[in-house]
Amino acid sequence: MESAVTLLYWEHLGPSELNLTKIVKFLGGTIKLMKLTTEVAEHPERLKSAIPTVGCLITSAQTLAKLGGDNWRGVGRQRLLIGLAANVLVYGFQPTPGESQVLRELTSDSLVGVEPLPTGGRKISVAQDSRKVCRQFSGLSFDTIEPNTQFTFIQGTGQGACSPLISIGQRPFFVRREVQGCQWLLLASQQIADLDARVPRSASILQFFSSLVPVLMFLRCSSNNQFWHNDSPTACFIIDDPLLTRHYGFLDYQRLLELMERERFCTSIAFIPWNFSRSDRGTAKLFSAYPHRYSLCVHGCDHTGREFGTTNHLLLGEKAQQALDRMTMHRKLSGIGFDDVMVFPQGFFSTAAMKALKSCGYLAAVNSTPYPVDATEDLTLRDLLGVAVTEFSNFPLFTRHYPRSVAELAFDLFLGKPALVVEHHGFFRDGYKSLAETIAKLYSLDERLQWSNLGMICSRACLKKVADNGDIYVLFFTDRFCLRNETNRPQHYVLIRQASPGQDVRIAINGRHVDTAQETDGIKAQLSLEAGQAAEIRVEHDQRESMTVPRRKDRLYQTKVFIRRSLSEFRDNYLDKSRFLSTATHNRLTLKSK
Repeated sequence: MESAVTLLYWEHLGPSELNLTKIVKFLGGTIKLMKLTTEVAEHPERLKSAIPTVGCLITSAQTLAKLGGDNWRGVGRQRLLIGLAANVLVYGFQPTPGESQVLRELTSDSLVGVEPLPTGGRKISVAQDSRKVCRQFSGLSFDTIEPNTQFTFIQGTGQGACSPLISIGQRPFFVRREVQGCQWLLLASQQIADLDARVPRSASILQFFSSLVPVLMFLRCSSNNQFWHNDSPTACFIIDDPLLTRHYGFLDYQRLLELMERERFCTSIAFIPWNFSRSDRGTAKLFSAYPHRYSLCVHGCDHTGREFGTTNHLLLGEKAQQALDRMTMHRKLSGIGFDDVMVFPQGFFSTAAMKALKSCGYLAAVNSTPYPVDATEDLTLRDLLGVAVTEFSNFPLFTRHYPRSVAELAFDLFLGKPALVVEHHGFFRDGYKSLAETIAKLYSLDERLQWSNLGMICSRACLKKVADNGDIYVLFFTDRFCLRNETNRPQHYVLIRQASPGQDVRIAINGRHVDTAQETDGIKAQLSLEAGQAAEIRVEHDQRESMTVPRRKDRLYQTKVFIRRSLSEFRDNYLDKSRFLSTATHNRLTLKSK
């Protein structure tokens, strides 16, 4: 499969070059290493013959600066790059005379050097008209939280046309230049992110923006779908906790429906299974009448404090199964279906909880943090960049964000993840204008957004890449996966699902088991689909544990749950809506109910 990138380096691979190889492979590409030495570099013709013409080339400013001597002065380096590749990324400029000279030559004096950012004014701005390269980040502006000293380019007076793609503190940081039909992207960043670095749970993914995203942008825009990508971005708005009554706190289901119809989006209610017999008939009919707008997912079981944060596997299995049983009963009573996707109460979950969900046959979990409470190590950057985190029992965990995190939502869409937005009833305190603005922002990130329920989003989440022979490789993340041939011709697919080494796994397509191959990147199966044809793929694990029937809880426990739920509803329906009750009382009840 040709999604090869040539990496040109000087004599020894440094940390940045090693990190670049990881990034290319993470995107499903291959990398060719080309070493430069003094002997080769002193003879331009020998160098050109030693490096075949490629589609995609990455090199550092330091490497190009090593090409010294009269043979390389003037436009020598320009001619070299034009002859070598159609797409070139030059990164890692430092404030040295040699690298400043390289920059002057490549940009015809439009850029003359680099300088460190001042202490203040570190806002990242992405050019509005940069959609082809910057994709979902195009037009965004947000504060950088990266701890390392960053360099930006110094602009000169030359006539070489350079288009700033990303600026930091209004200074160009990532620029594009087109020369004789070749695309050059110049990146001032000194560091390339290490995908195997551990990321503290308190860190934001945005702190890796400048050391990672420009490289990903370059690779994606330099290839014709030969790297992992997602051409069908999805989104869902999630509201935690509310009962299905006409009004819950500040939430009015009819008004929300009117907004959904007008702004073309959908909402999933994270429904507490304890409330399975309490839904209002009128509201239930509203949900049943508009299944393309409203849906339900599972929000805990009793919604007690740190309910899924325990490490007691038996207890977790009972709660997970009881939640499904209650949701099934709710479906019988109300006529509303549900997605077997777990949203953890208060965001707390353990590694044992993930194992319990998998054993009970849940499709996936959705949470605001990917870190379990009992994790012994932080996740790696590689883990966080995946469409779903699958480090815990190989069970998929999708992440979600609050509306204020627009840059993080753009990051998710850029990586091929769904845009999952979460709020509570209090978000509607001042009406529905804020939600309408949120939806408009999401559409501005990607006008192709397809809104759906969590079950459909998770069961269709995947990345694709196209092989030279036209086969489409599909990397998916759930044990129940739906694939449709969206092309107008028959198509052959290679399916890939991550599997632990030695794990006994089988794949069934439309109910029939197919031949599989266990490889380093997962278990693989193949199928062909006619134009418009769909297939249901199931991954079967022979070692799935059966869950015991939930034990009857004692009356004291049931009483505590009743009090907790009653306090929560009193807070949401009365305290939050009252301008006269004291903040102190509100806080005390919040602590008791949450």
